[in-house]
Amino acid sequence: QMRAAVRHVASLFPTAIISGRSRDKVFDFVKLTELYYAGSHGMDIMGPIRKSESNGHHVECVRSTDSEVKQLS
Repeated sequence: QMRAAVRHVASLFPTAIISGRSRDKVFDFVKLTELYYAGSHGMDIMGPIRKSESNGHHVECVRSTDSEVKQLS
């Protein structure tokens, strides 16, 4: 239920989770590609790829500040 509530909020407003944990660990807990994730107290950030950034096609991946892109299955 919480994941559905957060997904709904993210459909209305840019939504971020900021944590002292590593960004990857937080993403592994939440697993919502619609969100921005900031790990290491905001020093490592990744966010959703918008349709315009992916040639107009929606893809299930996120963009990272360290130039790493993850493809989610």
